[in-house]
Amino acid sequence: LELQATMSFHQCCDVGDPISIPIPAFALSVAREKDMLYRHAGGDVSEDCLSLSADNQRAFAGKLGPQTRTPLDCYRDYIAVFLSSVGAENIGTVITELQVGMGPCGELRYPSYMMSKGWNYPGV
Repeated sequence: LELQATMSFHQCCDVGDPISIPIPAFALSVAREKDMLYRHAGGDVSEDCLSLSADNQRAFAGKLGPQTRTPLDCYRDYIAVFLSSVGAENIGTVITELQVGMGPCGELRYPSYMMSKGWNYPGV
């Protein structure tokens, strides 16, 4: 048995996609409150993923209390729990591929276009 694991630290949906899985409510509410989302110069906010500028901002609850963990801490904790759950000995044998998706639509890029806000490809 070989498995591929995918860790998506972003919203799963784009205009025209048949599925929509938002950022978990606990994370999105903090991100909205703490202005940790990408904001277009025109004021539009992208809720596809947390902004890279928020990586070190302590905003999430942890064992040491409220607002003690950063987004990077949350990602690290998630991956550590995954590793302990599947067993390190299974990485490379049973878990043969691991994909980590960050950024809009899982791409590590800035949300330079937001089709959900009416953007279209030029000339189309």
